[in-house]
Amino acid sequence: MWYELKAGYMDWPHVKAKLCEKVMASFEASATIAQFKKSLGGAEISGANPFIIIDKAATGVSQTLASRMKAVEKILSYDSLVRLSNEEKKTLWQERHFLTSRPDALFKFLQCVNWLDHTQVLQCYRLIYKWEKPNPQQAIELLDARYTDPMVREFAVALIDNLTDEECEQIVLQLCQVLKYEAYHDSALARFLLRRAYRNTKIGHRFFWNLRAELHIKEIAERYSLLLEAYVRGCGRRREELLNQHEVMSTLTIVAHKVKATAMADRKEMMREVLAKSAAKLEKALDHRLLLPLDERLESSGVVVKKCKSMDSKQVPLWLVFENADPMGLKISVILKVGDDLRQDALTLQMMRLMDNFWKKAGMNLGLNLYGCVATGKELGMIEVVKNAETTAGIQREAGGAKSVLQEDVLTKWLLHHNPGTQFNIAQANFARSCAGYCVATYVLGIADRHNDNIMITKDGFLLHIDFGHFLGNYKKKFGYQRETTPFVFTAQYAHVLRRGAKTSEAFESFRDLCARAYNCVRHEATLFLNLFQLVRCSTLILS
Repeated sequence: MWYELKAGYMDWPHVKAKLCEKVMASFEASATIAQFKKSLGGAEISGANPFIIIDKAATGVSQTLASRMKAVEKILSYDSLVRLSNEEKKTLWQERHFLTSRPDALFKFLQCVNWLDHTQVLQCYRLIYKWEKPNPQQAIELLDARYTDPMVREFAVALIDNLTDEECEQIVLQLCQVLKYEAYHDSALARFLLRRAYRNTKIGHRFFWNLRAELHIKEIAERYSLLLEAYVRGCGRRREELLNQHEVMSTLTIVAHKVKATAMADRKEMMREVLAKSAAKLEKALDHRLLLPLDERLESSGVVVKKCKSMDSKQVPLWLVFENADPMGLKISVILKVGDDLRQDALTLQMMRLMDNFWKKAGMNLGLNLYGCVATGKELGMIEVVKNAETTAGIQREAGGAKSVLQEDVLTKWLLHHNPGTQFNIAQANFARSCAGYCVATYVLGIADRHNDNIMITKDGFLLHIDFGHFLGNYKKKFGYQRETTPFVFTAQYAHVLRRGAKTSEAFESFRDLCARAYNCVRHEATLFLNLFQLVRCSTLILS
């Protein structure tokens, strides 16, 4: 005798829906009655009418489904860094037809496919095009090295093609890195990047220099060279601008190497002499139109040799000043670094820009000063100079050297000097906003080596961090001891700027509130940040 489930059981609409979905999924996949019976955990079914389930199995079926769906939800709750066990993969594969309405489940499903089994692969191909589509930000994960199948990667590129040019520009760095994971030089991702680079000048500029910066890596030099050639051949008038930028960088790099090889006592005179000759030849060759790779919009009419200098740090970077081609514009100041890999700095600043965008969308303008930074070759690159700013170490030296480190009001006095009267209130508010932003950003990114020479304050009160050579927990050690003792920098001098010696103040409470809101905002976008870091995890970009 066959009859439907007990009335009490059928009163559970969600359980009934699950059972019906289970049946329909099994038949859509051309499952046999025997397979369906097995998937129901042993419940007896009618050969004539498989939609009718024997009453005695109803309780067992409901318990089995509930436990299996609970297991599925647990697996789907894992972040993208968790590797699934064989048992978890088996569970997801069995429940795959349940999950097609869940965009977030697609990534876990693809990890449980046995790519050596052509039957499973064919089923996977059929399912992914029936699956509820992830948004472009989620689809980025499919370009990771774990997803090697060309069809899956082509599917991912089709989803990413829905990104706006602005959104695409923000992640060009990662997209250039994952070109390394493609099986062939000609791929859907390569064509997508070339298409977007031709269409948008900013994307093309970032695409060119991201590839150019890694041509020294033998494993991918051929692929990157071919893509660069394809871009340069098809970018039209942009070709002359890129050649101009390349010529400027080549000439300045030769000067930097010569200065670096000179004894410290003779550097200043030697640098100005060599730079003057090289700059004169360069300006003549380029008709006094010097373009800088730091930004495709920067155009200079020449080098201001008198204001250029070499800096005292280990790699002897050059502080260079250029005349702005716009007579009404300010002079362009940059730092040319030879011997330092700026790709990690560029990655850190990119992540901070993403955070800043999310904060602004949430109504929080935290005033982050995210200066320009571009890697142009092996341990070679250019950084924008932040104007009207001083390092906290420099402020403390002006205030009396080592003794001033122990004085809580040093930064307050410096800001009062540059912002007298009621102007200080504006500077204090600027300090509160920017300090909150950088506290959250440096904490989330695990940025280390935060000493007083790596933190600056502008004259109008904005705090900013520079030099991101150590992040994601790659902390410095000295004599076996870890130098970093706090997760982010917030000193008594910072607190004094906000509280002016009181226990609390409106500015300090605003700072605390902004920290909490900014952190929660970033936490809400955690999946995107994890995916972006994961895309570059297997590359040489993240350094220890």
